[in-house]
Amino acid sequence: MAMSLNNTISVVNAGVPSCLNWRAPGPTSLLISCPPCKVLTKDVGNKQVTHASTAEGPTTTENVKKPRKIPSIYQPKKRKGLQGPRNTPPPVTEALDPFAVLKQQLITESAMKLMQYDNTLVFLVNRKADKFMIRDAIQKMYEVRVESVNTLIRPDGKKKAFIKLTKDYNVSDVASRAGII
Repeated sequence: MAMSLNNTISVVNAGVPSCLNWRAPGPTSLLISCPPCKVLTKDVGNKQVTHASTAEGPTTTENVKKPRKIPSIYQPKKRKGLQGPRNTPPPVTEALDPFAVLKQQLITESAMKLMQYDNTLVFLVNRKADKFMIRDAIQKMYEVRVESVNTLIRPDGKKKAFIKLTKDYNVSDVASRAGII
């Protein structure tokens, strides 16, 4: 029997692997490695420790210290070609003439109720027009003052504007001038 200095024991027998029939020296919680197999096994006092891959004798798999594996987290791959420069100013909207801003007036049952009770006109407008452009177009075309403008984009992709006039102007007069009523 030959002993090495780094807390491992090798048994030299004819035809028997060196990891079989070990006796662990020293304290009972000493880790012993099998040099040819590179397997860590734990010493179990004065009991003989056998290699886990052989069929001879009981194995001590419960005493083998498993290496700790740290989970790896991978970020999703990004498409770098589509990203533009950051912190760019918003695009400048071009000024549209009033006839390009207002497309048509909506004459539906709900729009007529808004005209009667809420002093509000309902128009389909250009998708690129903002509230200030819509306000200016109404004031230039119909010579009225606008109190507020609310917009929404319909599911079909068209933009609808609700234009509320001030109390000085009546919507029915504006609608009769426009030929709606």
